[in-house]
Amino acid sequence: MKCRSLQLLSLWIDRDQPFERFLTVDGSYDVQFYRSPRYLEVNELVPLANYHGIEVMADLELTQRDSSEREKGFGGTLSLPIPGSPSIQANSSKGGSVEVTQSRKITDHPSGALNRLVDKLQEGNLLETDASLAHKRQLVELDREWEVSPATDVGNIFSAMIRAFGENSAIFNGTGVPNDFIAKFLQNDEQTGPIVLDSQATTDQPRAIALLSPNAITQQYTVDDLEGEFAVFGQVETYKEDQQKYSLDKFFLSGVNRSARRAFKIENFLESAHKMLGREVTMDDVNLAGPLIVVKAIAVY
Repeated sequence: MKCRSLQLLSLWIDRDQPFERFLTVDGSYDVQFYRSPRYLEVNELVPLANYHGIEVMADLELTQRDSSEREKGFGGTLSLPIPGSPSIQANSSKGGSVEVTQSRKITDHPSGALNRLVDKLQEGNLLETDASLAHKRQLVELDREWEVSPATDVGNIFSAMIRAFGENSAIFNGTGVPNDFIAKFLQNDEQTGPIVLDSQATTDQPRAIALLSPNAITQQYTVDDLEGEFAVFGQVETYKEDQQKYSLDKFFLSGVNRSARRAFKIENFLESAHKMLGREVTMDDVNLAGPLIVVKAIAVY
């Protein structure tokens, strides 16, 4: 049993991760990390946290009741015992109690909800940390070395092409990309396409990739800050055995309707992608070979 009242030390360690160290009754220490996310997909976090009884955003109604008897014609000012709360004028022509109700919006920071959620999953043994044991749809926390996959650059190109294709499909002839589009793309270094993080296989762990949205990187970071030794928290999308392949084309073309996906054949634009990236781009950049575990990331910390 934790005895947090005995001693609480706030310390800092490598990777800028604060943690709390609690002295337990048997003299040992129980360490609890605070996870500072560099990436946080709130749209995925909220329903998952709510499912496990953790409210990320909630309305809280505060009520104060004054049950003392009042004489007829009472008039006065009541204030809620909350800093910054307004004073409310209350009048009563009859004796009785006075009840004041105020509704306030309470917003719980998503990072706090993330920490409570991961702690709760760990306490209930609901979070798998061994990629070799994970199965489809399972929640995992994979703490390992990650790098931004070259597939991310390919996805960024195809994302830009898709937007241009949607605006004016006539600019593409089906076999290439106009030079003016290539020049415009090269002038813009903003990451607008899907992000793929890659972690190579080890002696006891399979290769892992994490799928991320560019819109969920926290404000002070960029895609380059996602490289290094970090934990990826998310849900397993699939697992591919040896000789099997996972295609990223649906991930790159997510949100695009079926007819547009059929018209936009990725293999037809590999030569144009070569011009944009300055290196050869093949379908191997899009079709990844197993054994491989694919995780849809919720947070990176």
